[in-house]
Amino acid sequence: MQLLKAFEPRRIPKPSDNYFGSLDVATVFMEAHIVMLALTQQGRELTLANQVLWLTSVVAADYMCPLYYVGREFFQAVATSKLPEDFDLSKVHWPFPCISFALPISESTQLLGRKITMVTAARIAPAVYPTAAGKFPHHDFEVQVPSAMTTATAIEVRDDGGGNMCYASSLRDNHKISDLLSVPFQQGYKFKIGLGGCEIDGAAPELGEEQFATVVSELAIKLLVSMTVSKGLIEEGVMTRKARVKHGKKRDALWSPNWIGRTYRVKHDYLGGTHASPRMHWRCGHWRNQAVGKGRSDHRLIWIEPMLISAQ
Repeated sequence: MQLLKAFEPRRIPKPSDNYFGSLDVATVFMEAHIVMLALTQQGRELTLANQVLWLTSVVAADYMCPLYYVGREFFQAVATSKLPEDFDLSKVHWPFPCISFALPISESTQLLGRKITMVTAARIAPAVYPTAAGKFPHHDFEVQVPSAMTTATAIEVRDDGGGNMCYASSLRDNHKISDLLSVPFQQGYKFKIGLGGCEIDGAAPELGEEQFATVVSELAIKLLVSMTVSKGLIEEGVMTRKARVKHGKKRDALWSPNWIGRTYRVKHDYLGGTHASPRMHWRCGHWRNQAVGKGRSDHRLIWIEPMLISAQ
């Protein structure tokens, strides 16, 4: 229970059944930690994916990783927008060293083709983990990170009882968006986190999973960028119930959710109905490096929003 609380700095009731709650997110990180311990105790080789998700969980606990809920239509708009291919990952503004995004499940399933419930991005500083200042007791293993890197993890919930699937990748600061396709797939290898268990999926990737790992890595970066470009759409949660003791039992404080894009609405364009009217489709958006400042020597990302095209 103490380990679980390390991953849930705020108790946030989920806003609807279309989202993961803060306890669900904390459970994923806790299970990743348990899997890592089980692997080392069994003397099994640690894949990079194992290490990436574990590192993410350590940083999430150390820095009390905040959870932001992504509005349904805002998620659709961000997911259908593109970053410049020359966008440098070192230019990403990090509001926190680690941040989790709870995705609207029905929309993520529709757009991504898989039931992706959350993505987490973390900035991993050069160090030996777990660090002395960390919240975890000493373990028999360490992971050394020689240079700063960005990690992106995504959790897919399987309805077939097969547990949760994790897609994990690590990217260096000198990577650009165009480099995502060239990142070796072992950096995005998957494994299974069964509830209460430690089953590792060592099978070969299914068809299309290499491309999907790229999609969710880019999605995490796009959500990070959107927090900088669309600051007006961010709503910070507030305490709705103070911590208290009732009938001899301690009850945690409750918080309202942090949101990004809760009130955002997708732009529409109606072409008018004819016998040759096109089916409803997305006109993709994109972020553009706009030259600004004296002599136009500086650049600022601006978002050209996507549009939903329909006949009526």
